[in-house]
Amino acid sequence: MEMEKVPQWYELVKQGDVGNGMYFILQGELRARVMVDGKETILATFGPGDFFRRHVAVRSRSAVGGRDCQCGQHRAENVRRGF
Repeated sequence: MEMEKVPQWYELVKQGDVGNGMYFILQGELRARVMVDGKETILATFGPGDFFRRHVAVRSRSAVGGRDCQCGQHRAENVRRGF
């Protein structure tokens, strides 16, 4: 698992990007959001113990640090091999 620090407001996953893998939230907060006409709508908030699959998140939304966050990422190729 690759560890990643995500500062507040950092866009970890950008709306429309191609996804790869899974994120596990270890501490802090991450938000799934959609931007329409410059306005942000929060779709979900993830905290410690939560996880999401990146390819689901990027179809129409982005993931942004809500508070400084530390998460672990499993890339798709590692998940297929059994971590």
